[in-house]
Amino acid sequence: MLAQSVQNYVKEGKVINVPYSYPGDHWQTVGAYMQKYFAGETDRATFATEIQDYWTGLAK
Repeated sequence: MLAQSVQNYVKEGKVINVPYSYPGDHWQTVGAYMQKYFAGETDRATFATEIQDYWTGLAK
């Protein structure tokens, strides 16, 4: 019954695609940025820039 309900939701477009597949170094790299931000060693803008630069670098 659960499988049928899930299948119906998918067919009706009532689900969103959430990517759970990240690059192998994602949490090691981004986690370090997060730790610096949470510790008050960087500000919000720097944190956002670091994450953006990480993802931009992957596209190259």
